[in-house]
Amino acid sequence: MKKVFKYTALLVAGVSLTACALLPSPNKKHSGKPSQETTVKKSASNGQVDIQIKDGQFIMPSDGSADAKYLALSLEIKNKTNDKIMISSSDIGFYDSEGEKIQPVGVYDDKENFKTLSYEDLAEGKTLSGNLVFKVEDGKKYELHYEKKTYGSDEKAEAIKLKVDPTKYPNHVDESKKLASDYLNAVFLGGEAKTKSSKDKGDLVLGGNLEQDKKDYRAAFTADFTRKLHDYPFSDDEINAFIDAYVKSNAKRSEIDYTVAQYMPNSIVIKIKPRTVSLNKTMYTYRQDFYDKHRSEYGSLSDVYKATDKSYANDMMAGMDSRPLLTPERDYQLKFVKTDGKWVLERDYSYESIVRAFEGDIS
Repeated sequence: MKKVFKYTALLVAGVSLTACALLPSPNKKHSGKPSQETTVKKSASNGQVDIQIKDGQFIMPSDGSADAKYLALSLEIKNKTNDKIMISSSDIGFYDSEGEKIQPVGVYDDKENFKTLSYEDLAEGKTLSGNLVFKVEDGKKYELHYEKKTYGSDEKAEAIKLKVDPTKYPNHVDESKKLASDYLNAVFLGGEAKTKSSKDKGDLVLGGNLEQDKKDYRAAFTADFTRKLHDYPFSDDEINAFIDAYVKSNAKRSEIDYTVAQYMPNSIVIKIKPRTVSLNKTMYTYRQDFYDKHRSEYGSLSDVYKATDKSYANDMMAGMDSRPLLTPERDYQLKFVKTDGKWVLERDYSYESIVRAFEGDIS
């Protein structure tokens, strides 16, 4: 009998120790961070409709205000009934912590890659996905409500409510200016674009053939240089030396303002206003002064013009750092499109103007 009690006591003690080992120690802190799913409920159902916040991020609509923040929520709605139902963005309410309703913001995407939730039929058992965009404020939390009458019924389904904490969603809008900065640096300012090595989803990695764009820029600069200074037969080395001197001076002295005009999941537009070393309207005055001072030193007008062009190039190179900066009359824009995970420049109508600005508008 004593042996039975002894073995029973040992068994109970062993079970107790095992249970204690499985329980978290009250004095230990969790090293892992709680996921969004454990802190903020992102899906719910009322038995008739399932609604889920699949994803979200901050964007900048093309007509958005620079001092506002726009949260785009990707929603998925599933019809759990046996009937067709009508789905509309008006079924979704978005409220701040004071109960004030926030109206969705209309968003236009010229590539049609950003589908907004609209008025549609949803058959039984089917799922509908779309985005809604709301203007949000720092420090505030919100609730997303869904309330819908079932098709052909006067009874309202139970309302669905999901809490929305904007701080849980990525905001790379302001950071996207770096795409434009890196592009200009790589193509027009003699540097190499600094791309991130992290594999994080939020990375803004510049793609495209930057080396080819740089070659195209130098080819355009060469063509404009030889067209403007056509009287002297400059060698390739002389032309490249002039361009190198200009690019080096611009890299030190240029001043560029960046503004995010549009930030969408698959396209970004950055407006730029570059103040670059000016070569604008320098030739006419230089030629006139050179002619007045040195005409008697040359036997023909052709020789004077050749000497003028050669002297102009030498003097401009020597005095590049003292030249004034050229301010454009309007902003230009750089548009980047997401391609295979990288952001590639899509040239548009303003690209030639940008090239001219980074030639100093030589004339």
